[in-house]
Amino acid sequence: MRCSVPGHLAAIAIVASRGPGPGVWVVNHHCQHMYEPVLELEKRLGIRLPEDYRSFLVDHRDSFLDHARLFLPPRSGVVDSLLTADDILQNDDQKRIGIPEKSLMHIGGNLLGGYLYIDVSDGRFGQIHYMEGYEFREQFPSFSAFLDETQPEDA
Repeated sequence: MRCSVPGHLAAIAIVASRGPGPGVWVVNHHCQHMYEPVLELEKRLGIRLPEDYRSFLVDHRDSFLDHARLFLPPRSGVVDSLLTADDILQNDDQKRIGIPEKSLMHIGGNLLGGYLYIDVSDGRFGQIHYMEGYEFREQFPSFSAFLDETQPEDA
């Protein structure tokens, strides 16, 4: 398998996802360089990120979304950016990775002051929290649940 970047090897990630039927495995082909920021982030955190969020970071290259994600009723909220692994690493370099005392890593938000976090603590590992006006408003059990319970603005 070839990668579009000269000198880089291709890697294969097999990720369980909601494919066209039950038990379907979706195979994603990624170049080695696409994993490097994610591996560096995991090294700095000292953990392996949840698979659903990890897979998202490998594929995700631009923090601004083409269409904001609206929370489905009865939830309330909107997210118009989801940070890339490079963005999170830069935040870490600038000592603003999230809310360390709560083990929350900033992963996105909106231009109106909403913040999206992933919990990296042992007890709530992988949960997604949405904060607006310095108050936690919504919580999702996983990144996949966040994606399932939101929809693109134009949908």
